[in-house]
Amino acid sequence: MRLLPLLFFLIVSTYGCAATYIPSKLEHKQHQLSVAASKKEILSSVKTILVLEGYQISSSDNEVGVLTTSPRMIPLSYNDCDCGETMGIPYIKDNRTHTFVTVGVVATDNLITLKTDIKGEYLKNDPVYGMEMECVSLGTLENELLKKIGASLPAYK
Repeated sequence: MRLLPLLFFLIVSTYGCAATYIPSKLEHKQHQLSVAASKKEILSSVKTILVLEGYQISSSDNEVGVLTTSPRMIPLSYNDCDCGETMGIPYIKDNRTHTFVTVGVVATDNLITLKTDIKGEYLKNDPVYGMEMECVSLGTLENELLKKIGASLPAYK
């Protein structure tokens, strides 16, 4: 009988942790880079860099100038994104949080616009603690990609 109160306490405290999740309050932003290149040159460079970085291109329209990748699992850090927190501790600091990044690109003559969508998973298969999160990028990933894309354009060098 003495175990019953302990068991009740453990169950209540376990669900209490999940109930304290606070999602990120940051807003999603797009990142841009001005370059002296045509839409066609930009898209060619974008495709090359994204493939070299390990992304799979899921859709691309050269006429419109848009491109989207499939989600790619990338271990991101506290400096890269905000996935929310529980009890004041950011989920991204827990190495059991997995992040999946999708990249969207819009290219026009002389301008690259890039935006990421980051989904987080914490203990995906755990029925008590497992959860999915919407993460917000802090811009480090986008700026790094834009720098690589720009550097690969002949006119940018």
